[in-house]
Amino acid sequence: MNRFEGYYMAFGPSGGGAPNPNFQRQASALNNELHRLNQVKDALGLGIDRGIIETVALLNLNNIPTWSSCEGHLDKGRNMAPYIFVGAPIDNPTMLKMEQNVQQAYADYYDYAAQNPQDTNGISARLNSARQVEAQEYGPMLQHGIELQKLLDQFYQVHQPSSEETRLVVSVKRVTVELVNVGRDFQILLSDADRASHLNDYQAEINAFTLFLRQDFLSR
Repeated sequence: MNRFEGYYMAFGPSGGGAPNPNFQRQASALNNELHRLNQVKDALGLGIDRGIIETVALLNLNNIPTWSSCEGHLDKGRNMAPYIFVGAPIDNPTMLKMEQNVQQAYADYYDYAAQNPQDTNGISARLNSARQVEAQEYGPMLQHGIELQKLLDQFYQVHQPSSEETRLVVSVKRVTVELVNVGRDFQILLSDADRASHLNDYQAEINAFTLFLRQDFLSR
């Protein structure tokens, strides 16, 4: 069996149709990205979780860079549901500086508006300036979120989630964009048994999204 045959047997054309002529190229790109990600380690020397590594690979191959992820665990910290952060990695000092720049721009606008209520042109100019600063700081990150949302929109045209809690959404918090299940943040309120049940549902949803991404990528 060659290195692509497993992919083709599982996800290639059905019914005896002709294979996609680009399939080997796409499968090779996916295999190469998976191999690269298998070498990635975090500060603790741990690799990317097996249950989410292919999702990460396929988002990267869709030009949506990722920088942190988890398949979801009940025995490790707060991550009781899968997640993937998209965009360029941001360290805490950089994140703080971005927020400070935006906050200062809007503070200048509010201060000027309070002190010069009659100067509508000046107020408008400072508001536009603050929005430009916000777009400059957050724009690249938000653009990746927009691209991720487009993929989710396509996914949910052909897939019905088991419940609204399991639905995947793009969550924007502070200066980060994250792929999460709707009910992720409510896990802390549930019993151990319910947490386990919900985690299974959340993982099943992201697995379905991964299958959608895989089939789409390999068929191009």
